Amino acid sequence: MNKFLSRAFNFVSDVSVVVGSAVGVGLISGKETQVFTQTVPNILIFAVVYAFVVSKYREFCRKNAVSSTAHLAQVCFGKFSVAFNFALCLCAFVCIVTCLAGVEQCLSSILYLSALPLYAVCVAFCAAIVMAKGFSALKICNVVSLAMTVVLFVLMVLSYKPSASATAAPQLYMPVIYALFNFTMSLSLTCKLGAKSCKRQNVIRSVISAVIIAVAIIVTTFIADFSAPLPALVNLNGFTKFFAVFTISLTSMCGIVGCALPVTELVDGVVGDKTVSSALVFCFACALSMFGFDFLVKFGYVFVALIGLIVAIVILLQKHSKRNFNGSL
Repeated sequence: MNKFLSRAFNFVSDVSVVVGSAVGVGLISGKETQVFTQTVPNILIFAVVYAFVVSKYREFCRKNAVSSTAHLAQVCFGKFSVAFNFALCLCAFVCIVTCLAGVEQCLSSILYLSALPLYAVCVAFCAAIVMAKGFSALKICNVVSLAMTVVLFVLMVLSYKPSASATAAPQLYMPVIYALFNFTMSLSLTCKLGAKSCKRQNVIRSVISAVIIAVAIIVTTFIADFSAPLPALVNLNGFTKFFAVFTISLTSMCGIVGCALPVTELVDGVVGDKTVSSALVFCFACALSMFGFDFLVKFGYVFVALIGLIVAIVILLQKHSKRNFNGSL
């Protein structure tokens, strides 16, 4: 029985970590749905691309025992590993800034506190604490955040009021960008999970994660008013507002921790103190988040997706070249 429960928790925590990297303020608020999907065909494109890329990446990490982005850069890019590891860390930092900007804009619109970025600072502080506690603490937080997100979506659906507003659907390449963005955002976490899983687990868990994220996108599509800045949050009221604040804070924090791991490791290599490195990363990210959520979603996501595309292509090419080499023997 204990063995079964251990396997069940391992499965749930694995999927929760992957899904938790994608289901944050951008998805829950409907902003990402507004910019990248909106329609069923676009959601299907996202799910297929995301499941394929993540499963291939996880399996690559298993076969090559890759458990960090620094090691990933070494395996994939050889003598260019230092430069590409920096690029991966820059992507992760862009994701941190985007999440913090989204948290501040989103939560201030729900429950205004101050002109100061108090929400962003609080979430960044909590992220630093969880990151210091380790990967096991992050797994637990992701399981809790996913459960809270399900409850929040139920409350949002129950308070849904039909709207006649509509906007032009994004082009078919937009969900591909979105899939690559989410893939890149979780690189540092999925490599650890993939390295510890078997081939079957890597495929199944990638597909299930993609399906869960796609369902979340469908929910936001159903309740969204795409003419609004934060489409899925237009009908929040009463208790749902307060619950949304805590849920979005927790989900965003989980995503931020995953992104912050490789960045703080890189900074720590220079500074030599994990606490100071964490403080520098989060303080700088909070400052840059003042540029605004809309700006970062439109331009930051494309940059991150481009790096993810490069990683995906290199992984697929390496696998193909190895097959050819082994076949020639």
